[in-house]
Amino acid sequence: IPNAVDSDFFQLVPRDEALLREIGWRGEVLLGFFGELRAKKGPETLLRAAAAAQREAPCRLLLVGGPRASQAEQWQQLRARFPLLERSIHEMGYVREREKMRALYSLVDVALFPSAYDGMPNAALEAMACARPVLATDAGGLRELIRDGQTGFLASRHDPAAVPRRLVEILRAEREPVAAVGARAREFVRTHHSPAAERDAYLRLYR
Repeated sequence: IPNAVDSDFFQLVPRDEALLREIGWRGEVLLGFFGELRAKKGPETLLRAAAAAQREAPCRLLLVGGPRASQAEQWQQLRARFPLLERSIHEMGYVREREKMRALYSLVDVALFPSAYDGMPNAALEAMACARPVLATDAGGLRELIRDGQTGFLASRHDPAAVPRRLVEILRAEREPVAAVGARAREFVRTHHSPAAERDAYLRLYR
């Protein structure tokens, strides 16, 4: 039974100017990562993709979630391997307020989920419900959500260069087709991942 999200709440809202100032945005392409920065979520692939994007166009990487305390030093060591990104990364801790999460999703131009392995991340569903173009690996439940070029963009988790390469392709593409992918992502979530659909599936199972 797949996860569900409330797409009546999680939907695209106007960009919050105060949040943009908080993250230091100055008109760059805004990339977003939402989740815990641990090995299974592909943090090195994430930084490689951001570095590739930065070579293509001015970019800023928004990280919402952060590493566990036990892995903070490891994360800083990884960041140090990408010195050219240092001024273009904004880290934000765990956000508990749904309203702020919705606003953060609505800021980004592309949401990145470069997992090495995963389940079905609610963050990916929420980003899709907010009509964000999602670039993800074909890990776990992500490959059930992303129909490449239709409800998002998919890259092989077995090829370290796949996510960076695909992100550059997205940035080079016309804006309208990419936005249309985001719109179809929202409709896909509304149709297949609603709370009512999850409820009905559990009722069928119990019966």
